[in-house]
Amino acid sequence: MAVVACLFFALAHPANAPLTPIAAAAPDDALRTFHALGLAHALVAITFILCASIVLSIGSRLRRRDPSTAAETAFAHRLGVVGLLVWILANGYGFLPGVFEWRLALPIHVCDIAALLGPLVMLRASPPPWMRGLLYFAGIGLCTQAFITPTLHEGPADPQFWCFWSGHFFILIPALYELIVRRWRPTWRHWRIACGLSLGYVAVMLPLNLASGWNYGFVGPETKPGTIIEVLGPWPWRVGVMVLLTAIAYTCMMLPWTLRAHNAGLTTKEEGPDRAIAQRLPIRVFLRQTRREPRLLSAPAD
Repeated sequence: MAVVACLFFALAHPANAPLTPIAAAAPDDALRTFHALGLAHALVAITFILCASIVLSIGSRLRRRDPSTAAETAFAHRLGVVGLLVWILANGYGFLPGVFEWRLALPIHVCDIAALLGPLVMLRASPPPWMRGLLYFAGIGLCTQAFITPTLHEGPADPQFWCFWSGHFFILIPALYELIVRRWRPTWRHWRIACGLSLGYVAVMLPLNLASGWNYGFVGPETKPGTIIEVLGPWPWRVGVMVLLTAIAYTCMMLPWTLRAHNAGLTTKEEGPDRAIAQRLPIRVFLRQTRREPRLLSAPAD
C-alpha cells in the first residue's frame, strides 16, 4: 500500500507544491509543529531503523543460540509487555481532560488496532492466524503510510508526537519480528482472513462515521490534506478506490511468498507438512528429505 500510495501521491501532487525544507523551520517551531519531510521526520525514520535493527538482531541471535527458543520467547514477551504499556499510555493520553475529543480519541483507527495487535502477537509463541495475518497485511501494507505522509501536526514538545510515533513503531517492529526472527510466512489463508477483516472494518466504520460526522479509518467524508486520500477522488467513491487499492496491496504482499514457493516446486497451501517444512528447512535439505520420505516430517501450519 505504501508503494502504491507513493505512486499516486507523486502523480497527483502538483509539481510546484511547496514542501517544507528540513532546515526551514525556526527551532521553536520545529519543536512545536511537525512538518512532513522535515528534520523531525528524518530523525524519526533514522530512530525507527536503529530500534528495529537492534530488536531484530537481538531476537535473531537469541534464537540461534538457543534451539529451544526459550530465550527468544522471553525476550519477545518483554517486548510485548513494553508495547502494551506504550499502547495504554499513548491512547490513554487522548482521554485526559482538555485533550479528549470524540472524533479523535477513540482507538479504532487501523493503526490503533494494529498497534495493539503487535504486542499481543509478541506475547504469544504461536499467535492465531488472524492476528498474524492482520498484523502483516494491514500493519505493513497500510500503516507504513503513516511514515510517508503522517497526519501528525504536533512536534516533539507535544506528547501527541510521542504517542503517534511510539504506536507506529510497535506496529512495524513486531510485524518484521515475525518474518525475520520467527520465520513466519503468510499464506493465502492469511490473505483471505485479512481481506475479510478489512472489509468488515469498513462496513462498521462507514455507518459510524456517517452517523457521527467522524472520520475513523479515513472512510468518512472528511479529506485529510497531504495524504493519498486527497487524490483518490470525491467521497463516497473514493471508499471503493481505497478498498480496491487495499486488495491490490495485500495481493502484492502475498506474491513474493507465492513465487518463492513456486520456484521451489511447492505450493502455499495452509495445510499439509510440505508447506510447514518448506518454511523451516533450506530448499536442498527439504527436497532431499521429501524424495526419501515425503511424509515423514510434520509441523503446525501456523
